[in-house]
Amino acid sequence: MGNYHKVKVNNKLVIVCTLGTMENMYYIRRDEAYIVRAFDADPAIKLLLMDVSIIWRFRWPDEDIAIDYQNQNAFKESYQKIVDAVGKRNPRSLIFNILDSSFHNGFSNDHEANCIKQNRLKLLGDRYSAISGTRTIFSCLSCNKLYAFSQTEIELVIKPSILSLTEYPRDFLEKVVERIKPYHGV
Repeated sequence: MGNYHKVKVNNKLVIVCTLGTMENMYYIRRDEAYIVRAFDADPAIKLLLMDVSIIWRFRWPDEDIAIDYQNQNAFKESYQKIVDAVGKRNPRSLIFNILDSSFHNGFSNDHEANCIKQNRLKLLGDRYSAISGTRTIFSCLSCNKLYAFSQTEIELVIKPSILSLTEYPRDFLEKVVERIKPYHGV
């Protein structure tokens, strides 16, 4: 079961593209969902934008789409670019080793023993709430526990760990780490 962008054609709802699953929007960023919402015939997308448990697609630098708000035609063209891009996307993540093992060990006492040995995280996407704003969500590959990190944790551990990856171009990784949003406690 998934979430879909739907439009009305001849008084029938027609699926234009898949946005994600019931839990996570693997194919669309939250800012893109605002644009799609303007054309969507199903009110469910408005509810998704308010759901603080949803993980939205991370803002990968190679997927940026310029949104033109100048006039109705330019806005419709921007919408069409988003729909075309979302329709071609696959779920995407970034897996990396934490360079500082003591960092991961101190997070929680409920980790399984192999979490300490593996020290691998996956960048999943972004969550949003009106109270704490946007924060980037990661998961532990061993126990699947979700994390959002403080600015200090991102600067000292997450960024160097991601930048140590050699299978991606350095400039791409630098843009990725610039887009990681910290958790701001309330």
